Amino acid sequence: MSHAGGNSGVRLSAAGSLGWIGGKAFAARRLGGAFAAIKVGEQEGVRIYADNQLVGETGGDGWLLLPSARPFERNVIRIEATDLPFDVELDQSEVAFRPYAGMGTLIEFGAVRQRSALVRLVREDGSAVPPGARVAIAGSAETAPVVRDGEAYLTHLSATQQIVARWDGGLCSAQVRLPDTDDPQPRIGPLLCRDLTYAAR
Repeated sequence: MSHAGGNSGVRLSAAGSLGWIGGKAFAARRLGGAFAAIKVGEQEGVRIYADNQLVGETGGDGWLLLPSARPFERNVIRIEATDLPFDVELDQSEVAFRPYAGMGTLIEFGAVRQRSALVRLVREDGSAVPPGARVAIAGSAETAPVVRDGEAYLTHLSATQQIVARWDGGLCSAQVRLPDTDDPQPRIGPLLCRDLTYAAR
């Protein structure tokens, strides 16, 4: 605080840096010759390594700011995949980049939650879809086998989708709705699988 001519004044000062990248603003004590904003989906608490040195963990929104990277050199960013829930799939766990001096680099790790469920299918006469039938999400080429009691383990599910079961001489369709639960692999059913055999002829 200073006094002059009967007036008082206060001068405040602060040292730090602001960065803007990927539509997000970052504040840091100091940004180095280059920096990176790292995004791991929406996953919190994922450890991040730069050149095999731990630099921090992602926050609640899946972001971490790396305030200092080596410009014009190869920097390697790696995430600790074991910190992710087992129903989250990664497209990659390590990225190398060469930033320009004074520039920020956005590094995104695709971390997508893939829901799975054990689905039990029954036919219109009440019998189970037979073992050996193949079940697929409509529009997908990936299939899963039906085992005992009409059960099939399905992956890559969204909230609601149509599924189709095929076997020798049979074809039926059902709608799967995932329950609102934290259980990553709920049991669903029995679901009515409506006969499509005649419609397919």
